[in-house]
Amino acid sequence: MVPRTARVWWYRSTDIGAASAQAMDRGLSVMLVPDPTKRPTPPLALSLDGYIVTMPHVDDPVIGLLERRGIPYVTLGRDPSRPDFTDWATEDEGSSFRRIYEHFAASSARSIVLLRGTDPNAWNIDSEATYRAWCESAGIMPRVYRSAERAGEHGGENITHAIADDGIPDAILCHTGRQAAGVLAGLTARGVAVPDRTMLAAASDSEHTRHSRPAISAVELNAPATMLALLDLLQARIAGEPSAGPVLTTARFRVRASSRRTDTNA
Repeated sequence: MVPRTARVWWYRSTDIGAASAQAMDRGLSVMLVPDPTKRPTPPLALSLDGYIVTMPHVDDPVIGLLERRGIPYVTLGRDPSRPDFTDWATEDEGSSFRRIYEHFAASSARSIVLLRGTDPNAWNIDSEATYRAWCESAGIMPRVYRSAERAGEHGGENITHAIADDGIPDAILCHTGRQAAGVLAGLTARGVAVPDRTMLAAASDSEHTRHSRPAISAVELNAPATMLALLDLLQARIAGEPSAGPVLTTARFRVRASSRRTDTNA
């Protein structure tokens, strides 16, 4: 039976448009709703055919509630608390992160900083593991800093002072475009030239990365393909069919002025 409604918690604002368009093509409707584990509970909470939960946290209470109620769901991103759960999809973030580090290294970067978020989700957990593994293979000392996602540009700018005080790195990778824009502002305020002294990139593209000066290199997420995979997984789960997940889609790393050095071939 094809579900007529899918309930959605959305983490990345660029995805909701892709989800709505994909759902409409299937005759589905999409609802963006608040957390049903918090009071007051929305009137339609837990009453729809299927759910997409975005970026589940460790021991996520929403996942626990859906499990107890036996309600079909899939997740955008791996559930870090359920390694056997396979009904999830996301961009191949590990490959994207490694591509950025290799891009930095090709421009002679020997000290690379990772600025990640603080939410206990797979994006933050797995990206740090990927970074540390890459640093070990490259013989580079890892330097990880954290800034809450909700702190946005201010968080990125504030953490830049700690990064600089520990030693100006050759390159910095930020998880979000807002963080990267804040880091750029912080580096500029301290007289650190981007990209000549420090290269900069973000793991998710945004208006902040595209319109910064210099424009910031960033990963362009593949929202349409990821949403298509999630809807396929959700409809199969509702129908009781075997899981075809997890599904990793291909993202694109857009090299811009913030990491393009004129004296290299990178």
